[in-house]
Amino acid sequence: IAQLMPGVQNNPGSTEVVIRGSGPNDSRYYVDDIEVPSIFHNIANLSVLPAQSLESVDFNSGGFGVQYGNASGGIIVLRSKDERPEAPRTEIVANVPFYTGVFHERPLSDQSSMAVSIRRSTLEAILPTVLKNASKDGFEATVIPYFYDAFGRYEWKSDAVRYRLTAIQSLDGLTLAVPAAQADNAKGQFNVEFRNGFSTLALEAQGSVDADWTYRTTPQFQIFRTKADIGAKLA
Repeated sequence: IAQLMPGVQNNPGSTEVVIRGSGPNDSRYYVDDIEVPSIFHNIANLSVLPAQSLESVDFNSGGFGVQYGNASGGIIVLRSKDERPEAPRTEIVANVPFYTGVFHERPLSDQSSMAVSIRRSTLEAILPTVLKNASKDGFEATVIPYFYDAFGRYEWKSDAVRYRLTAIQSLDGLTLAVPAAQADNAKGQFNVEFRNGFSTLALEAQGSVDADWTYRTTPQFQIFRTKADIGAKLA
C-alpha cells in the first residue's frame, strides 16, 4: 500500500522506496518504534512482517516530528496489532509460486502473549525446472530471486506498563548463472550471487511514572549483512 502513495516510486533492484524524489537513504523505516533498514522484500511486494501481525501502515512524506531524526525523504511505519489473542491460532500460507510460511500466536497469561512467524520463498525450487525447460529453446541464463524472514514477539502489559521484546530477521538475494568460457564449475556456468539482510532484537518499554509523567524507550541491537559472490559455485 505504501508504494502506491502519491510521490512514491519503487527503486529497481532494491528493497527501499523513493519518496518525493529523495534518495532511498534519506527515508526511514520503522516497525512500531523499531528502526529497520528496509520493510519490503524484492519478491511480490511483501513486507518483512507477516500480514497476520499488522494493523496499519503510517506514511508521512514530510513535516514529521523530531523523533524521526536524520530523515529528509519520508517515514513509513508498520504498526503491529496491539490486542492480546483470545486463543491459540496457527496459519499456514502457501502463495504459489512465491513463498510458503507459517504464523502462530497464543496468549500466555492474562497479561502476556507471544507470536512467531517464518516465511521462505519457493522460487528457488520452482524456477530451475522452468528455466531448464526454457534452455532447450536457447535460453541458457538462470536468474533466481529469493527471500527469507522470521519474526518473533513476546508482550507483557498491565494498566501501568507495557514491554514488547521483538526479533526480526530478513534476507533478500539474487543468483545469476550464465554460460561462460571462464566458468569455474563443471557445468560451464559463471555464477554471481548478491544478498543483503538484517537481524534486529529490540525491547520496547513504556509506562507511567505518575499522573503527569510517562516514559517510552526502545533499546535495540541490529546486525546488517551484505554479500556478493562473483564466480563462486552456487549451492
